[in-house]
Amino acid sequence: MKTRLLFIFFLLMTGKSLLAQTSTRLNIISILPNVYTGQDYSPWLTDDTAVNITDVNTPDNDFYTDITLQLDKKSNLNTILLYSGNGTFSSGVTSVYAVAESGWTYIGDFNGSAYGAWDTLSISPAVAADAIVIRKYKNSLPQKIKVYGTPVAPALQRIHYSAPVPSEETGQDYTPWLSDRVDSVVDYAWQNNFVWVDVKLPLTQKSSISKISYYDWQGVFDPKAYIYAKNGSQV
Repeated sequence: MKTRLLFIFFLLMTGKSLLAQTSTRLNIISILPNVYTGQDYSPWLTDDTAVNITDVNTPDNDFYTDITLQLDKKSNLNTILLYSGNGTFSSGVTSVYAVAESGWTYIGDFNGSAYGAWDTLSISPAVAADAIVIRKYKNSLPQKIKVYGTPVAPALQRIHYSAPVPSEETGQDYTPWLSDRVDSVVDYAWQNNFVWVDVKLPLTQKSSISKISYYDWQGVFDPKAYIYAKNGSQV
């Protein structure tokens, strides 16, 4: 009788594939002006239109300022909503940029003319960014900001696992799986190995699995091995 071996990968899987996400509201996690203006921009962190950014009429605020709004995840931006709480600006307009490692991309301008309403900047094609910049002059700025986009899936990366855990002791040594060396492989074991064995490989981090690669040195064998993903008690 040939040895029959059942492999189980211990995988904590997310409920949805990272590649299957749709456009969603992106959170602003930090606000950083390039210079001090004396103005408090924290009202941008709430959608409450009764909580507004207060005008500052001092020399510290008498110029253009670039304010970086860091997003909670890198995304392909497709829509930015800007709320006007002051009416049409009397001095200058607000310009909006998407920011990524490759540089800035101009999105559009906002002049506050839609008083008490949301103005929409549609972005087509979508622009990849992990932040936006509001370039404003004096007190000419939107009172509220909403950013929408599709989160960018992270690059495929290798997930490592810790020591194999067999369901039964068969005398077989599975530690060669911890090395990529093709001259160090799991060897045969005969005496106690004529049973199905579940070998668990605990992954080092929660992941959505998309690819598993194997190296074979034996050729075709029968019966075959089976690979399972395990999420808690679910297989």
